[in-house]
Amino acid sequence: MTATTTSAFVTRSGECRWPQSQWDARVQVKLSTADSNGAYAVCEVVTPPNFGPPVHLHRYDDEWFYVLKGQYRFVVGGQETIVGEGGSVFGPRRIAHTFQNIGTEPGRLLTISAPGGLDLFFRDLCTLVVPGELPETQEFLKLYEKHNLVYIAPPLAHDTVTTTGPVLQGREAFVLQPGESRIGRKLDVVGDEMDVLVSRADSEGRMSVLENLTHPMGGPPEHSHGREEEFFYILDGEYEFLIDGMQIFAKAGDALFSPRDVPHTFRNVGSHGSRMVVASFPGGLDDFFADLETAAPAGKPPDLNQVIPVFSKHGLKFVGPPLRARNSA
Repeated sequence: MTATTTSAFVTRSGECRWPQSQWDARVQVKLSTADSNGAYAVCEVVTPPNFGPPVHLHRYDDEWFYVLKGQYRFVVGGQETIVGEGGSVFGPRRIAHTFQNIGTEPGRLLTISAPGGLDLFFRDLCTLVVPGELPETQEFLKLYEKHNLVYIAPPLAHDTVTTTGPVLQGREAFVLQPGESRIGRKLDVVGDEMDVLVSRADSEGRMSVLENLTHPMGGPPEHSHGREEEFFYILDGEYEFLIDGMQIFAKAGDALFSPRDVPHTFRNVGSHGSRMVVASFPGGLDDFFADLETAAPAGKPPDLNQVIPVFSKHGLKFVGPPLRARNSA
């Protein structure tokens, strides 16, 4: 699926891809459904203490959550878990779920839906509800139906008894606490350390999500993806990006989008390790990095005779050297 947005863009911390209404849970759209031609959407959600949505499920889209700030109580597929900063939750479509900010201050979540549409639901919700309330009205239920959501029970803040609701398919939800990975270990890819948060297999090929720790001056050669579009969300530190010839300096809370076939690269310009969430649509980035780790073992200079075939296998092309090599020349 080809994105309608043909240009790269950056959404700065606190910014939104389209004008938004004020609501009890403030939503900042970092990558809209329109940007991706319906394939996915990325939002940052600010939730007040004790806040959370009704227990519900999505008929058609998978949903992934990453806790940016605070502590949350998640109930997914009938399993209850406390998730703090750096933890993540994956809820496949047709699996009942909800969450609640159990801290004393506003919390923040990064969410991805694939396919897209979650941003459009939030837009319509903002026009319907009174701040601080989630009324069980016919209009509210119609809104759920319009966006292919199924209402199951009131929010956890209403002292809801935990319920699973209908489970209509076999894929399982999962929770990763900070530092955990779907493959049980970190990938060491030419000096970068990566945790696989959602694999291609988890999402039936819709997306891959990783957390990337980049060491000072670290970063890949300039390259392009022939199959995937790539999304970056900076967790901490400072990066320099070069996307389609555009130089961008990005800090915590900034989000960047690189379309398919667009040359791009980055480097950590800080004095300490910097971290970001990296997502590809469709999935497959996790498979690429696993193969690259094998072709370029840690502690040895990469052998291009081994690396280039891996790039070709996964539809990537070399465009130029890493930024650190250019600046040192």
